[in-house]
Amino acid sequence: MNKILVLLLLVVLASCNKKDVVFTETEKNFPDNRWALNDTKIFNISIKEDVQDAGVYLHFSHVFEPQYKEVPVAAVLQDPGGKQEHVLLNLKLEDARGNSLSDCTGDICEFIIPVKEHLNLVKGEYKLVILNKFNGEYIPNVLALGVSIEKEN
Repeated sequence: MNKILVLLLLVVLASCNKKDVVFTETEKNFPDNRWALNDTKIFNISIKEDVQDAGVYLHFSHVFEPQYKEVPVAAVLQDPGGKQEHVLLNLKLEDARGNSLSDCTGDICEFIIPVKEHLNLVKGEYKLVILNKFNGEYIPNVLALGVSIEKEN
């Protein structure tokens, strides 16, 4: 039931966004809502036409008050020519006062962070690899991980 709610939430959030979404995909395979340290998530992205001024965004869905304040991840973006760009991201889910920075509806929260912005993407096949860099065997209370590519203008 939670997975259906997450999917509905993502659809609603995407429809409210004024940016033009070029690509979106969500991975919901997190047994017992745990993202294991060795569970690398791979998104194969097909861009149908050249896109000027695009942003690549990571969507992290978790339960309300997930028991951690930040989630370190590494992202590797590979373009159609095979060139790779490595980006380290630290998803800070709380501010200095302990307030949630995620967008929450009930017990379901989503945190969105840019991986790369203002890119000119050529038509072709891209790959985005997301690696869990959490200090432990797994990240608990994870509902979904997604990626979107959006036109910035």
